[in-house]
Amino acid sequence: MAKELQKLFEDLKREMKQEFRELKESFERELRKDVRDIKASMSFINQCYEEMKASVKKVEAENEALKESISTLKEEREALYAQVKEQESRLMQNEQHSRCLNVEIKGVPR
Repeated sequence: MAKELQKLFEDLKREMKQEFRELKESFERELRKDVRDIKASMSFINQCYEEMKASVKKVEAENEALKESISTLKEEREALYAQVKEQESRLMQNEQHSRCLNVEIKGVPR
């Protein structure tokens, strides 16, 4: 009877070891799958981040170029405004000069 109990105990021990081994392997498989999925997700997120980073750099560069263009256009506008004012002043002087020798006759009926 002791031998039978010993044998039952050994069989039970073997079965439990087998069950634990299978559980461990199952857990490891699931864990590996989860890790692979997480790595794939992280890779995708990293790729999206890099694309967004490149896009932001491109937009920043375009923004800087536009700022420079605006600055140049403002300078050109101011220069043109100054030229227009100078031309207006010259025109007024020329008109005044052309009128300085004119004779005005008043009181003549039509």
